[in-house]
Amino acid sequence: MAITPRDNHVTRPSGAVIRAGQAVKDAVSERRSCGNGSKGSRYSD
Repeated sequence: MAITPRDNHVTRPSGAVIRAGQAVKDAVSERRSCGNGSKGSRYSD
C-alpha cells in the first residue's frame, strides 16, 4: 500500500485534477479475502 499526502494532486478518469484527500473521500473500498494464513484468515481493503 502506498501512502500519498492529502495535498498531492491526482487526475480523475474524467480529466479533472483534484487533491488526493478529496479523491479518497469519494472512493469506494471493499474487504476481500486473501486466503488463509498460519494465524487465520487474511483480508485486504
